[in-house]
Amino acid sequence: MAMRVVMRIINSMDYKAKIVMAAVFLIIILVWFLSSPDTNFTQPRDPVHEKYPGIFHPVPSYFLKLTPNGEIIDSSLPGYRIVVEAEQLVQDVTVDSFVELQVTPTLINTAEEVTLSWTSTVSPTDWIALYCPVHSNINKYIDYILPKDFPQNSAQLQLYNLRSDCQFRYYSNETNRVRLIARSNIISFKGGDCAPLHGHLALTGNPNEMRVQWTSGTNKTSIVVYGTDPYKLALKSIGGCTTYKAADMCGEPARADINFIHPGYFHDVLLTDLIPDTLYYYQYGSTEAMSDVHSFVASPHIGDQGTFTFLTYGDMGISTGTGLPAAQATAQLALSDIRDNGVRFIIHQGDLSYAVGYSYLWDVWMNLIEPLATRVPYMIGIGNHEQDYMSDRKGIRDPSGDKTDGFHPPWGNYGHDSGGECGVPVLHRFHMPDNGNKIWWYSFKYGAAHFVFMSTEHNFTAGTNQYKWLERDMRSVDRSVTPWLIFVGHRPMYTSEMYPEDHKVANHIQ
Repeated sequence: MAMRVVMRIINSMDYKAKIVMAAVFLIIILVWFLSSPDTNFTQPRDPVHEKYPGIFHPVPSYFLKLTPNGEIIDSSLPGYRIVVEAEQLVQDVTVDSFVELQVTPTLINTAEEVTLSWTSTVSPTDWIALYCPVHSNINKYIDYILPKDFPQNSAQLQLYNLRSDCQFRYYSNETNRVRLIARSNIISFKGGDCAPLHGHLALTGNPNEMRVQWTSGTNKTSIVVYGTDPYKLALKSIGGCTTYKAADMCGEPARADINFIHPGYFHDVLLTDLIPDTLYYYQYGSTEAMSDVHSFVASPHIGDQGTFTFLTYGDMGISTGTGLPAAQATAQLALSDIRDNGVRFIIHQGDLSYAVGYSYLWDVWMNLIEPLATRVPYMIGIGNHEQDYMSDRKGIRDPSGDKTDGFHPPWGNYGHDSGGECGVPVLHRFHMPDNGNKIWWYSFKYGAAHFVFMSTEHNFTAGTNQYKWLERDMRSVDRSVTPWLIFVGHRPMYTSEMYPEDHKVANHIQ
């Protein structure tokens, strides 16, 4: 019946109307065909982009908060941060007695859990925020929780040493006002701001050397004591330290004060006169605080044809739960391989912390890799989530020496993936061999192998500085000494991934 009605309507139309209707019908069919998931014309679906529009990877919060189904809560999305305008804050911040906020224990190690408890909840819109340092502005909190999500009036929270004491504050929303209801007792970290954190080793390419680096809240003299007897560390080396400011980076959100936490001081000490293939014990720190005793095995002689094992991976981050990447599992498996299979060093070829301008994530990630990186050298390459940025007045702040506002070829998917960091945080944290361009491109020899690192985030086409350096370095390899030539870069030269952009970049690297 319906079909007959349609045919009558069509038959009643004049010739021009029929042409218009046919054209509209063809357009509808074409749109349907091009959008169909079964057609060859569609771009591959990207569930991460669909789920987190505007950012490729979700940015975990300091508390690593998850949704009820175990997915990462993205702290970079609009609406995550609670912002209080000055006129909203009640200036009379007398602590009310009907809510008490308590933390136990109050003296902890970094990454230790505390129990935060409160006696009651004032309203469903209340929040409890963590402040480090204690006297930070109301909007300069590290992270927050909502009491309504914890009906038992307590929460287990993991705290990382940000080189200052910390305190929780309980805020309640009233009509167009925000009132401070309670402050917790103060949490301190063992060792205070002098505590040596985030220790890691690095190769130099010289089997008689090893580099030791760490972070602390003080610029006191950097000291490493070491030796072959764990009870008699008779050797001593002295180094220096650096730091950086938000203004040193290339763009937002990295340069935004609300996201920046003072990163501390990055200590760098070179150990010399090591005996190749020898087990050494070491401690690092200052006259105020020293680390536990760790150990490493010095590199073999260059040209040693014996076998060795190393691990390599990329794209780690810190996320837990069902989100990507599976950082916790990666760290646990790597540690097992070091202990059980004699792994000699790790190569992390880019996309390290995924901090993308949120500086607390560097502290969380460095803590995650410390058990690995204090046992074996942790060699890094640069990835898009450390380097890529869109504009910095012709690279005036870019420490790599790139003066072109970053590498953005028309055939590549290069964007603002570092969140404006442009390599600054990773440069201060990691000192790679000095024979190239710092962390961006360099090489080293280890036994029978020559490793060469490129930056896929800088211009690598013929005639560029990087291309010329890579050409010189690889031509210098003596295959009779190091028959293995191992080339490392973040973006793959060969790929089976579904993304067309990755294939385009791979073809150009080839």
